[in-house]
Parts: sequence; C-alpha cells; structure tokens
Amino acid sequence: MSGVAVVVEGLTKSFGTTNIWRDVSLTLPAGEVSALLGPSGTGKSVFLKSLIGLIRPEEGSIVVARGVGGERRFRCARGGQ
Repeated sequence: MSGVAVVVEGLTKSFGTTNIWRDVSLTLPAGEVSALLGPSGTGKSVFLKSLIGLIRPEEGSIVVARGVGGERRFRCARGGQ
C-alpha cells in the first residue's frame, strides 16, 4: 500500500465556549484522494491543523500511517485529563 492512511476517531475541538466540531470520526485510505468541503467558518482549517499537530483537540485520536515508512499516533486527553 502506498501513500498515507489517516484514521480519526472521536475528535472534538472548542475555542472557549464555542464548539468547532464534536465527535468527528473518519478514515482516509492510503492511495485515495479526499477533499474537505464546507462553508466558511466551519472548522476545515482547524481540522487540518489538528491532523498535522499544530492544534491539539480536547478529545479523540489521530493516526497517520505511511505505507512501510512508519506511523504517527496522536491521542488527545478524554474528559479533561
């Protein structure tokens, strides 16, 4: 399998009292092209920044697996831990 596979489970992000997204889960298979679409201000950039580790969500996990080259895991605290 070539490319990068991404698995996101239960991702939640807020800024103050404003929920950006809650309990987002998805799988992006390696070798496929995916697009993230939505209106302005719906958290697309925040989601992508979370995937690359620039922003830390409050809950959930992100796994980025590269074919043979390795894997990057990121697990967020649950329940404020």
